Amino acid sequence: MDAPVAPLPAAGLSPGGPARLAGRSAAGLIAKSDHVRAVVVDSAAGVAE
Repeated sequence: MDAPVAPLPAAGLSPGGPARLAGRSAAGLIAKSDHVRAVVVDSAAGVAE
């Protein structure tokens, strides 16, 4: 189900804007998963002690 692509001149987005935003979101998700992994490792280390 493809959403219609509407031009966004009011938002001042260049054609690269949505791609840049998606890249930023992906980077944020990766950083978040790394943080979760670090918390899990810290918790496991705490349980092991």
